[in-house]
Amino acid sequence: MTNNSDSKKRWFVFFTFIFVLTLFFIFGEITVRIFRPQPVYSRLLEMTGEQYRPGEYIPFTLKPNYTALTPSMENPGKLATIHTNSFGLRGKEISLKKPEQTKRILVLGDSYTFGVYVEDNETYPAMLEQLLGKEGYKVEVLNAGYTDGWSPDEHYVWLVHKGLKFQPDIIIYGSFIGNDIDGIIPENWVEKNDRSLPNKIVNNLITVDQFGRIRSKNADNKTVGTDYIYKIPILRESHLFVFLQNYISSIIIKINGSQTNSDWGNDPFPFILREKNNELMNQEENTFRSVVKGISDIAENNNIQFLTIMIPLNFQVEPQFIKKVLGTDKYSIQRDYFQELSNKFSADNINYINLLEKMKAINGKYYPNNGEVHFNPNGHLFTAGTINDYIRDAGWLKKD
Repeated sequence: MTNNSDSKKRWFVFFTFIFVLTLFFIFGEITVRIFRPQPVYSRLLEMTGEQYRPGEYIPFTLKPNYTALTPSMENPGKLATIHTNSFGLRGKEISLKKPEQTKRILVLGDSYTFGVYVEDNETYPAMLEQLLGKEGYKVEVLNAGYTDGWSPDEHYVWLVHKGLKFQPDIIIYGSFIGNDIDGIIPENWVEKNDRSLPNKIVNNLITVDQFGRIRSKNADNKTVGTDYIYKIPILRESHLFVFLQNYISSIIIKINGSQTNSDWGNDPFPFILREKNNELMNQEENTFRSVVKGISDIAENNNIQFLTIMIPLNFQVEPQFIKKVLGTDKYSIQRDYFQELSNKFSADNINYINLLEKMKAINGKYYPNNGEVHFNPNGHLFTAGTINDYIRDAGWLKKD
């Protein structure tokens, strides 16, 4: 009888422990979902989208005739719609041949130009077409964001092989300071032209999976779910377990003396957060300038006007965002690199807009409050209005 009684007690203790542990996890899951919702795996997949396909001359481009929903950063809980046309350009359907009596503006760029997390008609290329149309100009503005890849060298290659076929009258390049300069990898230029610029780019570190998502062999912000928790099918959907994983990671980072707990790495945004260039940064800057100059020369040789837009990070405009972006308050802005780059663009005879200078001159909310680095709809509208003013004042278009 004693052994039987002891066995019952042990089972009672065991089941009581399981019951209490289950209640703890249920309570913890509910609490975290309400007060500290986490980027669970399905949420990450929503944010990355399935719009990609392998490119012929660049690592990836966009699927044609694609439709999907993406979460809004400006309005949490709401969704924005993404459409691509038959050419894989975001927005409405067009013809390859330019309509008569119509001017075409081709906008190159990455996620800012594509307009992640906003509606088709809220991207700055779409808003630029709306503004110019209201002023009496007959124009089509083509959004090649992401269609032309990630980085300036990929934008250059896409323009040479694909973009010129749209017969643009104006080419605009939306240059993002965050990764456009140090994101160029000349080693991936498997073919070069007579100007020593790329004719074909291959990146063996990334692939497009069967669903149309970017996958990277490196654990960085080019792919989704690189942390260990995202490898466990059930737990990766738990807000509590993702929270615990991130909390433990932050402790390890502090113990190891790492500077940041973000996808941007341990030396983020050096052209903003370092006082001056080192030798590597000078090389990266020179490569970047040569590629932008290459785009400018293509435009000039084809009687096309060219303009580049220097797009800032949110914390350059609103410094309070720096901790949200980098996960630490150890960094601060060390220089006005946009002004430095403005002087160099002038020396290269490249038309440019310093959007940071424009945004700081007018107090406005151009980014979501949650720290997301991409524009909210107002940021896109401001960018479109600034471009509209430049084009109008330069006399690059004629009214009907």
